[in-house]
Amino acid sequence: MAQTYASYDLCESHITADAVAQDSVALTTIFADPVTEDIYHIEQRASEGGRCMLMSNKTQKEVFGKDFNARTRVHEYLAGSAIAYNGTVYSSNFTDFRIYAAKDRNIKPITPEDPNKLYRYAYFCVHPVHTDLLVAILQDHTNDTSRTVRNSLCVVNSSAATVAPLVSTENAESEFYATAPMFSPSGDKLSWQLWKQPGMPWKGGQIYVADVHYNSNTHTLSLSNTKLVAGEANNLSACCSRDPGQVSDSVWPYIAPELPIVEVVCCYQHDAEESLSQY
Repeated sequence: MAQTYASYDLCESHITADAVAQDSVALTTIFADPVTEDIYHIEQRASEGGRCMLMSNKTQKEVFGKDFNARTRVHEYLAGSAIAYNGTVYSSNFTDFRIYAAKDRNIKPITPEDPNKLYRYAYFCVHPVHTDLLVAILQDHTNDTSRTVRNSLCVVNSSAATVAPLVSTENAESEFYATAPMFSPSGDKLSWQLWKQPGMPWKGGQIYVADVHYNSNTHTLSLSNTKLVAGEANNLSACCSRDPGQVSDSVWPYIAPELPIVEVVCCYQHDAEESLSQY
């Protein structure tokens, strides 16, 4: 670059806002495979129009390739787009809103084609026994207004590329599933957080736990014995622990920030009748 001489008030810098922005990389998500312990991260590159690249820390390469945008529009806050389990990486693709699975460089879509982009998916969890079944948040934009979008939990069959309903209520237009559902180690129980308008998850998040049933004839999941563990709509918030090492088939740690500090971490004994313990 040739040097240019000018007085202080006329000197033009080569460091422009555009130059700085184009070189920026935002690290949006870091997650680990709980079985293989491999680590992955998602980085958003301004130089590629904000595309989210899902990277393997082990190979230092993109998992899904350069045409893939590892991003979801569920709740519109750029979270919950990808997980990894036992060597398979799952991610929502911003281009067509489908979920894709990648293992050993083999990539395939695991949700149906959606040319009108009516369905959005986020926050996946894999059943620990029937590992081709995932539970995910499903956001249905068939009636695409702020008051008619429906939120629910669904089961994704990655072998058949089908989606089936799991949890939905009459108030699905005003209810949101804010954080990832999570199976117990045996897969016999499922927890999730729900919050309702006009509140937010940190103001009125409610934790639910239910028994999971597997139907071998139809290869589907269903729930029963659903219980509200903690939280109160628009008043008291609670969120589940995301650490698999803290979760067992009978104990599910959760956090309720509004409680006194000595009661912040509690656990719900799901097999006991309405029993709470604090530690």
